[in-house]
Amino acid sequence: NKRLTTEFPLHSLIYKNFPHQAVIHCHPVLVNAYFAVYSDIKALTFETKLYLGNIPVVAQDTPAVTRPELVIEALKESNLAVLKNHGVVAMAGNFKDALYLIETLEETVRTCAVARLFKKEILDDLDKELKGALCNEKAYDMFSKEHIQAIVDLVNKDEFIAEKGREQDLTLQLVIKLEGHDEAYKFIFEKGKIIKLEYDDNAPFVISAPGDVWKLIFLGKLNPFVATTQGRMKLKGELGKLSRWYVPFNRLFELFKQVKIK
Repeated sequence: NKRLTTEFPLHSLIYKNFPHQAVIHCHPVLVNAYFAVYSDIKALTFETKLYLGNIPVVAQDTPAVTRPELVIEALKESNLAVLKNHGVVAMAGNFKDALYLIETLEETVRTCAVARLFKKEILDDLDKELKGALCNEKAYDMFSKEHIQAIVDLVNKDEFIAEKGREQDLTLQLVIKLEGHDEAYKFIFEKGKIIKLEYDDNAPFVISAPGDVWKLIFLGKLNPFVATTQGRMKLKGELGKLSRWYVPFNRLFELFKQVKIK
């Protein structure tokens, strides 16, 4: 078909690899300008952190997308990907949701630009990895009891979670679960400390996902809040209520990647 664009292989490959019904590929000016200079987005608002998270950036050396497989790999980490010096690709269950991701990214870039007018250093050393050596060099089988217990031990040693947990009364039961498997781990929090780890899924909040999604989370490539808003994770319970403890839970998710998995 002579009417097919040069981006047809990209769109068709996305539809083959993901269940989403809407794919948008466009070339927003502010986003292109920002990522021509930087390789990470500075999340200055909670909306950015909640709906975008880490945006994967794909190197682009030609006017058309000639290596769509690289974009597919990026979209496994997020429903939104940047093609450096080219544009963006977003996917969702419908056109409106896909467009919202792009508009949110464009607004995020705009916010960064304005913030830099007030403080030049705001974009210096964007989103550095946590400094220092990893707390635990041993590698665990993902979702094994040893793996989850190592996370519990790390959380209970963390002063930031303890402080925010006391301030915000982080007292609840939260279950993490691997889809298609019997394993379920219930964290019983009291004032920011995990006082008990149980092995059932009876709790007000249950988050579950397939193994490939959990792997991205434990590697620090995908934020669970973002995975939930993008439909990659399932949440039993109200996200709004869980977001009350956004700050300590965001720290919890950062600690996930400090426990190595095989």
